[in-house]
Amino acid sequence: MKSSRFKVILKKSIRWFKDIVSLQYFKFATQRKTATQFSHLLELSLPIFPSEQFENKHYNITKTCDKIHGIIVQPKQIFSFWHSADFCETDFKKSRVIRNGKTVEEFGGGMCQVSGILYYMSLLAGLKIVERHNHSVDIYTEKTRFTPLGTDATVVFGYKDLRIKNNYSFPIQFLFVVKENEITLQLFSKEKIEKNELQFDCTIENNLKIVHVKNQNQKNIGLSVYKM
Repeated sequence: MKSSRFKVILKKSIRWFKDIVSLQYFKFATQRKTATQFSHLLELSLPIFPSEQFENKHYNITKTCDKIHGIIVQPKQIFSFWHSADFCETDFKKSRVIRNGKTVEEFGGGMCQVSGILYYMSLLAGLKIVERHNHSVDIYTEKTRFTPLGTDATVVFGYKDLRIKNNYSFPIQFLFVVKENEITLQLFSKEKIEKNELQFDCTIENNLKIVHVKNQNQKNIGLSVYKM
């Protein structure tokens, strides 16, 4: 356990140093407001399905949303999931996560549903994805999938982040509403954002499931590769 924590601290320190040197750290969004003064809205809702660890998962989702709720991203600023969520094990409960292609229990299990809806919304809104990682395997069926294949975003504290740049000339804001069986992300903006119509192209090659996400102009805006 001590060795594992040391590795996390080391990886987090290395990443922090790289962000400082590259000056990216100073572009992270930090401003928060619990309400909004922006008049334009895009909204996305996803189900939170029942499971054996539903109570812990729901707690972790709610806790994560509370930490991010109200974040305002100014033009050219970057939203960093870990910078905003400020992860600490004692804040979260154990629930299921995917590690090295297997499901295990870890503190913060379920947080990926929050990062996933943020990534999905970013594709719909045409925001620039600076960093995103898909899960290594697809463990869901079409009946249990809470987001379209190719719109997930795994986050691992210390070295796998979700980073989204506001490439518009006006500020945007993320607000959350979490209900018993549903999570809703509200993207407010000072000016109107046209919603992308997404297309998902899935192919299978060499025991890999490859998903290309395209917008209405047939431009590739997302790529995911899953082991089978």
